[in-house]
Amino acid sequence: MAVSTARSDRNAALESPLLKVQRVAVLWNEAADAAHFAALRDKGKAESEASAKAREETLEKKRANLRVARAAQASAAAKGKTKS
Repeated sequence: MAVSTARSDRNAALESPLLKVQRVAVLWNEAADAAHFAALRDKGKAESEASAKAREETLEKKRANLRVARAAQASAAAKGKTKS
């Protein structure tokens, strides 16, 4: 076991600068990708929440209109019954 550890230490010391740069570049790209997708998730969540809020506001307006229409219909029906 000690031989493989010594061998890996020696290989790490002999690693070319180009491989080190490539390894750092890969790590950098992975970090950039993670940040990019986190931003996309945040943007999607914000858009989804805004859409849900707008949907709820639209439904509330429709409910209010329906309440007014029902009240007007009930009032008209009450007036029709009193005239008869």
